[in-house]
Amino acid sequence: MVLIGIFILRIVFGSEGFISPLTNDVIDHNILLQLRAPRAVLGLISGLVLGLSGLYFQGIFRNNLASPYTLGVSSGAAFGASLGILMGVYPALTSFCGAILSIAFIFSVSKIKRNFKPNTIILSGVISSFFFSSAIVIIHYFSPAATTQKIIQWTLGDLGIVGFQALYVLFPLCLLGLVWLYFQRMPLSMIAVGDSFAQSRGVATEKLRKKVFFICSILISFVVSLTGPIAFVGLIIPHLAKRVFGVSPSDAFWGTLMWSATFLLLSDIFSTWVISPRILPVGVITSLLGAPFFLLILLKKN
Repeated sequence: MVLIGIFILRIVFGSEGFISPLTNDVIDHNILLQLRAPRAVLGLISGLVLGLSGLYFQGIFRNNLASPYTLGVSSGAAFGASLGILMGVYPALTSFCGAILSIAFIFSVSKIKRNFKPNTIILSGVISSFFFSSAIVIIHYFSPAATTQKIIQWTLGDLGIVGFQALYVLFPLCLLGLVWLYFQRMPLSMIAVGDSFAQSRGVATEKLRKKVFFICSILISFVVSLTGPIAFVGLIIPHLAKRVFGVSPSDAFWGTLMWSATFLLLSDIFSTWVISPRILPVGVITSLLGAPFFLLILLKKN
């Protein structure tokens, strides 16, 4: 009920102030249906995908610092979008390709090492993140000032979208992915305990780990191609949900889903209010909240 209330609040409240859903004004009606409603739906989907992916990444790699942002998928998407903006190509398409490139790199490293163990994947993600971040700097260096401004705006992470056209593809694909992940929560909970324990219960740990990583990364690619890299949603919320509901993915599944969507929608509401009538990119808000939280996890981790 809280999530539904926040979702409705995001639609009726924005940088233009409060607009009643019963309004008869044509301009207000268009703002609600073409700007605020798609933005709220995108925020809802993005929160669900980023939060659950973070929970599952932390489970399969048994590392509380694993998240869509730290594993390099978001950095690959940011590189693809930056390259697309420089070349004058639709950035959502090149962003998705960049994320796929990052995923391919991580799988290639695991194939060379002949294992898909947590340490291999996490270190591969860190390497991927550093590489693509450096590549983005190079693109900045050779870009005109106007292009650089566009790249910076995109890489800050935002939910700005006009109309529902892009969501017609995003919503069903993400829904199918989330349903598949729902049915993997029990074997993933066994992997979170340990590979030996999971294998003794008949779970093909390395095979399932690859599938979950791939599906989560693809879902993240879809989301990031539209929103840009929104950091820390997949880190903060899963960690909090595990502390409240239990450390296993099966225990924290629903809590992570509800809280991550609520957190991102609330952050977006705040981003429209803090410097109104201008809208601050929501990725800035999540980063301001997530950076100290990330440090706290790091200091407490043995």
